[in-house]
Amino acid sequence: MNSLTPANSSAFYFTFDHEQSKWIFAKDNWMESTFATTIVLFGIGYVFYRRIWSKSATTTIPVINSSLPWIGSALDFVRAPTNFLRECRQQYGSAYRIHATGRTILVITSPKAILTMLSHKATDFEIVDYLNLHVISGIDTARMPKIWPAILDFFKASHALFNPAHSQPLVYAYNNIVAQNFLRITADENHSAQSLDDFVFRINHFAVYGMFMGTQFNTKPKTYNSWRAYDSGVHNIIRRLPFLSRGAIRGREDVLETVSEYVRQNWVDSDDGGYIHGASEIMSVVAQKLKDSPATEEEIARVINYLLWGTAGNIARLINWVMRYIIVYSDVYASIQEEIRQVMAKKYLQADQLTQLDPRTLGADFPLLSSTVNEVIRLLTQTVLLRRASVDTVLLEDDGRVIPISKGDYILADTQGYHHSEDYFDDAYRFKPDRYTQEQAPSRSLAFSAGPHICSGEFLAKTTTRMFVVLCLAMYDVEVKFEKGVTSALEILPNSFLQLPLPKYEADITLRRRVAS
Repeated sequence: MNSLTPANSSAFYFTFDHEQSKWIFAKDNWMESTFATTIVLFGIGYVFYRRIWSKSATTTIPVINSSLPWIGSALDFVRAPTNFLRECRQQYGSAYRIHATGRTILVITSPKAILTMLSHKATDFEIVDYLNLHVISGIDTARMPKIWPAILDFFKASHALFNPAHSQPLVYAYNNIVAQNFLRITADENHSAQSLDDFVFRINHFAVYGMFMGTQFNTKPKTYNSWRAYDSGVHNIIRRLPFLSRGAIRGREDVLETVSEYVRQNWVDSDDGGYIHGASEIMSVVAQKLKDSPATEEEIARVINYLLWGTAGNIARLINWVMRYIIVYSDVYASIQEEIRQVMAKKYLQADQLTQLDPRTLGADFPLLSSTVNEVIRLLTQTVLLRRASVDTVLLEDDGRVIPISKGDYILADTQGYHHSEDYFDDAYRFKPDRYTQEQAPSRSLAFSAGPHICSGEFLAKTTTRMFVVLCLAMYDVEVKFEKGVTSALEILPNSFLQLPLPKYEADITLRRRVAS
């Protein structure tokens, strides 16, 4: 008989003797013994992998201990979040755990692990503490479970409302208000210096509230001053420091009174749910969603006030930083002014006509300015929000190891670990205004998150920032005097507990009206 197996071949193998109730050695033909041996070897190999190899492939996660029970590292974090995360990143590597206010938090700094996390479904990593909305807005914590589903519905709807095509009317409204405010400035040879921060925040405040609520919304100096007190002290509200946040809370309540009265007076019931007369569709949609929930009129006004504060504050901080970087780097300032001049010449526009530029073409119209905005965002954005895992999973690191995630884990993605990684950004700690104009464009920043987690307001924030700078530099030459010298202009306030930090020092500017050429 032709066979690869000799008929009389035999081999030893393990078998279980049921009569003796024990494992014994036995002999059998070659084929049967090979099968049994294969199973045994496979089992041994699997155990070896699980016990030896898997240990080397899984990241060992250190724990940062603290002498303060319950509080843990919370004080160090809120005192100087950017410095704390940077030092921990350098000392502990790609992942580590901290204890803070009774929670154990897994901090992820590995760029690839962060990208892996953001590729997951949004429901895999849930929002924690309602984005601090109740703390910032003043809504009772006990009421949040009842109205939070309606707020989540609005966030989902906002992706369509904030897309580039849908955002055009908002951008045009913003541009017109900014231009009108610029034209009101008496910028002659004797124009006195003013605070750069106040100049940016004031005009942006009027423009953001106007584009969302309508130009008839009350933006008197008192309203702005109250909003400014609210915005400048909101980090103390978030940190729950009652004594330090009293002025911010008073400012918030003053602005809330104006917003609440405006919504109440201008609400119109209709077959499709109603709308705020004169306001943007976005504000009407959030009001509709909340009116269909158990939310009270005051709670609706508080949510709207929170959204207006967040949009106006974040855009103003971004504009302020972009202006600072442009002015400090005089060659960048000159190049961006030249970009603006070329667009005006090519499209036969006067400075005040730039308001009608198509917001979708700004990247092509102003490549250096657009790159500068992206670069400032990359350099400065810091992480302050928690997520909680709702599934068991793993996050893949750059070196192939994995970070195990258990359902219920609190996770903080340190996006500066990605933004400042030399593997993803050449000379990562250096300001390179043309970084995003190069043929080999670097990875996008994660300031607005990515994938299913992406912030719907990214296009609007970047577009309004660029238009503010374009209109300002088209109409004026800007001279700046920094409080502590030019080198201090880019220092951040260490305890700034916001996604875009506050500058440490003030700056004064003088605006001189440009002569049309």
